[in-house]
Amino acid sequence: MIKILVVDDEEPLRRLLNKELTRKGFAVEVAPDGKTALSLAKQNTYDVVLLDIMMPGMDGYELARRLRQDPLYADLPILALTAQAGAEKQQAALAAGADACLVKPVEPADLKAKLDQLLLARGTAGVRASLDA
Repeated sequence: MIKILVVDDEEPLRRLLNKELTRKGFAVEVAPDGKTALSLAKQNTYDVVLLDIMMPGMDGYELARRLRQDPLYADLPILALTAQAGAEKQQAALAAGADACLVKPVEPADLKAKLDQLLLARGTAGVRASLDA
């Protein structure tokens, strides 16, 4: 089963993403901030990280950079979410280490399609079973 770490400071969005992704057959863990996400990443392995860009404390840019510095997560697919549309935020997310960026609010079908694309591009083991769920 594909494991996703969802990192967002907005509790209602974390709940919604957890529900939708679990319904799609993913195993989901959530973190309210970058510090908690790094702690979880040291204790577990994930197949993809879905992170918010704008969070208090450690923002999504810094979290993506730190994950990329860890050999375990150097090739981990990272999907950034931002509430602010515009190429500048998306380019900054990509420069920090994200593989893709979506603008909130994200339609569940669009989110799943982007996750599937990232996982297939990385050749994540077992991805086919998850994608067909």
